[in-house]
Amino acid sequence: MLGQNGPAFGWIASVGLSPDGERVYVLDGASAEVTIWNRGGELLGRVGGHGEGPGEFRGPEQVVALDNGFRVRDASGFVSFSDEGVVVGSRRVPTTVSFRGFPVDPIAMARDGTIAAYPLVPDGVREGSHGDDPMLDIPLLVVTEADGAWRLDTVALLDERNLAMSLRRSGSDGREYQTAQPFGDWDEYAIDPDFNALVVVRRKAEGVGGIRLTRISRAGDTLWSRRIRLPPLPLTAEEIQRAIDTESQALVQLWPEVSRVQARRMVRAAMHTPEYRPAADRAVVMADGEVWLRTGEGADSDTLAVWYFVKGRHGAPTQVVLPRRFFPMGGRADDVVWGPYFDSLGVSYAEIRRLEGGS
Repeated sequence: MLGQNGPAFGWIASVGLSPDGERVYVLDGASAEVTIWNRGGELLGRVGGHGEGPGEFRGPEQVVALDNGFRVRDASGFVSFSDEGVVVGSRRVPTTVSFRGFPVDPIAMARDGTIAAYPLVPDGVREGSHGDDPMLDIPLLVVTEADGAWRLDTVALLDERNLAMSLRRSGSDGREYQTAQPFGDWDEYAIDPDFNALVVVRRKAEGVGGIRLTRISRAGDTLWSRRIRLPPLPLTAEEIQRAIDTESQALVQLWPEVSRVQARRMVRAAMHTPEYRPAADRAVVMADGEVWLRTGEGADSDTLAVWYFVKGRHGAPTQVVLPRRFFPMGGRADDVVWGPYFDSLGVSYAEIRRLEGGS
């Protein structure tokens, strides 16, 4: 476990593991710093900080380990570092690059500089609540640049119905509160850390307990597609009730003039409540191409979460049970996986977990 004998982490946003498994890169979102460790837990160095100077970050979100260094993604692009933490390059997407007038969020970069991006379309525009037709499908984009000209190409479309829960006040002010649907089954995506390809996770295309995974190249070609079946999980009345309680409490805090009874009625009317839970609620692609899916199995447990992972188009999904406060990311070496762990007080650590799941 990293963080106990060195600098304390404010909030671990991302963990990267070097291809040889010997170096661990931990991105602290609170301090905007990357700390570099060996596998034995010895601190080797640190870089970054809030700012816009060389090696500084604006809202860093991910660290990716490379063959000879690492890369950090922040709000405006990517900064690459050597093994020793020296800046060796950066790539930014100009704010003038947009999709139908909406800014794009850079989410991954390939070695050739090709960038994957997601358009930041407001929920109200998606739903058509401003008078225009709703945008029911949101594109995943590949952004390339040649001679100063930027080009956007669509490589996949995401069905994002049932993503947002919108609560609107009646009356002249027409205020609106939007949050994610707690049981939404919208399409998800997960991208290789080094953007060799991306995976689209379609969570309502195969019926109850079914998921369709499609791996797509940067050029938009389908590399493989497969259907997997996970245990169907009926959505219980208790789960719905807990979600209504949580969302209505947040609404009352935002709008104190709304009573708890009114808030609960508004939330219940806006909440998507299918008969069964979505088969998976998170997706991660590891550096070796494994696709990890977190399910709702054991949702009533405060301690454990059930994940499945697959690699390629063949082979049954492998089940792994992990602590609920642990999130696998950044790659794995041999039979262990790295990721952040958050204790009951919200303190975060970078941990290594040995895999003991069966198929």
